[in-house]
Amino acid sequence: MQLRKNMQARITLCALFFAFAGFTSASAQSASKENFENAIVKEFCDSFESASPRLTKDNMTVEMGAMIVPLMSRYNNDVKSYWGIDMSSKEGIRSFGEKVGQLAALKCPAFLTFIKNNLQEIVSENGQGASKTYSGKILKIEGQPFVYLLVQNNQGRTDKLYWLEYFEGANRLTTQPASGLNKTVTIFYKEMEVYQAVEKEYKTIKVISKIEWKP
Repeated sequence: MQLRKNMQARITLCALFFAFAGFTSASAQSASKENFENAIVKEFCDSFESASPRLTKDNMTVEMGAMIVPLMSRYNNDVKSYWGIDMSSKEGIRSFGEKVGQLAALKCPAFLTFIKNNLQEIVSENGQGASKTYSGKILKIEGQPFVYLLVQNNQGRTDKLYWLEYFEGANRLTTQPASGLNKTVTIFYKEMEVYQAVEKEYKTIKVISKIEWKP
């Protein structure tokens, strides 16, 4: 039972972050559905605010499970009815976490602060294999709330590489961002799967882990 709870907590922690990375405002909905969503997000936020002072990178998975698992049990019927989610599978648990994350991103300031302050640990849990490289020139530095570098390679192709955590070589960009533009670099990155709420699908993005500046 404890193993299953830990698995559920890890899945929902990841899903909460994925939802945050691409949330959008909900459309008009029925009063009963709105009441259900208001209730579940309030309960989550109240639990989160109470737990936030003791949350650390070492215990966040267990603490998150303590918040999420009771909601899964208490609102199981409403989740099936209003969201069409069956939480008997990993996919269902993941979808539940995404929905709660979308609501919390809109209505729970403590949750937003936690995600922003712990991106490195969350990204590290979801890294997809060894680092890869991308060489080219940095054209732009933009994006809100998550910054990315727009880089053009030698074949003229451009790609977005996301700046979600500290990496070796970042100091030049933090102190003098303009000095990094049009400079030739080799970027080491890892791939991460995030949920895009607008498209309602998962997307793989490149997350920077190191930059080597060329003379």
